[in-house]
Amino acid sequence: MSDDALTIVIPTRDRTDLLELSLRSVFKNQDSVPPVIVSDNSTREHPEMETLQQRYPFEYVRQNGELSATGHHNACLKLAASRWVWLLHDDDEIAPGAIAAVESLVRDYDDVGIVVGGVEDIDINGGVKRCWKPPSRGVVHGEDALLALGLDWGARAPCTVFRVALCRQNGGYRDAGGLPCDYAFAVLMAYEHGVGFCDRVIGRFRVGHQRASVFETQQGAESWVRFLAKQVELVSDSGCSRSTAERIADYMIWFSFRPLLSSWLKHPTFAIRLTRLCLRKSPKRGEWQGQVRKEFPFLFWRPDWLAWPLYRVLRVPRRLWQIARRAAVPQV
Repeated sequence: MSDDALTIVIPTRDRTDLLELSLRSVFKNQDSVPPVIVSDNSTREHPEMETLQQRYPFEYVRQNGELSATGHHNACLKLAASRWVWLLHDDDEIAPGAIAAVESLVRDYDDVGIVVGGVEDIDINGGVKRCWKPPSRGVVHGEDALLALGLDWGARAPCTVFRVALCRQNGGYRDAGGLPCDYAFAVLMAYEHGVGFCDRVIGRFRVGHQRASVFETQQGAESWVRFLAKQVELVSDSGCSRSTAERIADYMIWFSFRPLLSSWLKHPTFAIRLTRLCLRKSPKRGEWQGQVRKEFPFLFWRPDWLAWPLYRVLRVPRRLWQIARRAAVPQV
């Protein structure tokens, strides 16, 4: 292990245009730059990579192109020779001046496994769509740390920095269908080793058409729910209390399931099937399940074959009553 406090590692795959934006955010508008490693798991050679190497002083590691996303993440953890590693996806950026702030923090945080800062969601042009900052301050340990991150999920690359030795001690990222369980990895690092919070924005998370939607097919939507369920299982197996595990499951499953419904209500039979899968993974009626029940009660009715037809029948008098009430209000 070297004396460097921090290494930035950027996993990339067939997206040199976005990688350039990521590298620019690292090497421009920063007070200092630690060692930077680009780990390339592309399916082919990209001539543009040589140009980027000439423009920015990063170490380049060529993977075989066959690693899964989980395998590539874990390979990146092994590349860092420093005490801390900052994984920055090739379509994400570091906020101006954030490197110096993080380097200062990690020198002081000797008793935690993860540092979490704020993050801006940005569009393809860099415009800010949303800003998230950590819900807590200072250093938090144990189940308080697990709940601080687990019930307010903004902590993700590029606003998470990990203690390298403890990442390896924990076995790295667990896999679920080829995808790394990043949520479980971060919250369990916080639970087992503590989390230190940074009250400023350090990362910029790019959203938009570059990120393939998993909601477009029934298979993709069901795979996404199973991916969430795997992360819930990892948290439940951590040794935390049952009540904490149930709260995490309620948030992770039902908070994440809610956006799927707008895509699949036009296929009510499938929406009901997804709901049954969620109930198996998070049966206790918590805050987020309660919200879904309130908005979409028919998803929980039985028998399944009767739920949607009955809901449609009951919805008609409700709509007529609402129309009648509006008609009865005097017009000003």
